[in-house]
Amino acid sequence: MKVLVTGITGFFAPFAVRELTEAGHEVVLFSRKEPPEEFRELKCIQGDINNIRDCLKAMQDQKIETIVHIAAWPTPTDQKERYPDRYDDPDFFPQTMQTNVMGTYNMLEAAVRNGVKHFLLLGSNCMLGHINRSSGRPFPVYYLPIDEMHPSDIEDSYSLSKFIDEEILHRYTRCYGIRTTILRSGWIFDEKMRKEWPDKVKASEKLWDYFNPYVSAEDEAVYIRILLEKRDELPMFGAYFCNADDTLALEPTMELIDKFCPEQVPRMTTILGGYKSFISNQKLKDITGYTPQFSWRKDKN
Repeated sequence: MKVLVTGITGFFAPFAVRELTEAGHEVVLFSRKEPPEEFRELKCIQGDINNIRDCLKAMQDQKIETIVHIAAWPTPTDQKERYPDRYDDPDFFPQTMQTNVMGTYNMLEAAVRNGVKHFLLLGSNCMLGHINRSSGRPFPVYYLPIDEMHPSDIEDSYSLSKFIDEEILHRYTRCYGIRTTILRSGWIFDEKMRKEWPDKVKASEKLWDYFNPYVSAEDEAVYIRILLEKRDELPMFGAYFCNADDTLALEPTMELIDKFCPEQVPRMTTILGGYKSFISNQKLKDITGYTPQFSWRKDKN
């Protein structure tokens, strides 16, 4: 399969490229900068996802079958507490929305115009709106574990951009018949981060301390490969939470629920035994047949 991958100079994309190339797929890179040394033998088309002409050029006459769109701005650039020195800079604060929304639109439009059949987006579970709560109001949890049907309640530009991205993909599937797949990724941990986590984690003082799930970079890369290889069996549009089976917390999950939100117990669709994540990854496991293999509890020193 010939696959175009964006974002190769970022943290996660190299894991996906290694997984795909080791499985025998032909990978073409699309990047503003030269790729890392280990990928110099792969074809790399230089360009910017914010430039529609670059996106069109990256796919023209390439016979790309699938796109794995990873490139994104990872934070809300319009939050003053996060970027106090650049909050009032009009060349900076729109970057999250410009890159994540227009970049995805540009890539999809170029894909359709070049006959690409499948588009996989590395999205985020932040489309729920459970982090970066600008108002200070808690995220409303309607039931546990959270699944793909749970409502969103977004308050920041990064989460909004990821929510809009999903709407863009859904629209392109409905209008043009391109198959689109979204991985609602958790916080991506490599081996080093997993080994360091036991020295960073502390006893929970509130439910939200470790509510956001994580996923190993290795497992996420495998999920991408499987979804590409099974693309003809997938729904025309599908969004899947992608996270480890366990939380980042020290305490068992039901202990945290009983302590901080006992009102959720009657709303639970299943008991979260052991250290089970608050956000369910069952839909992804069912469609891929793969269970996460890596956990910080296994990798700790």
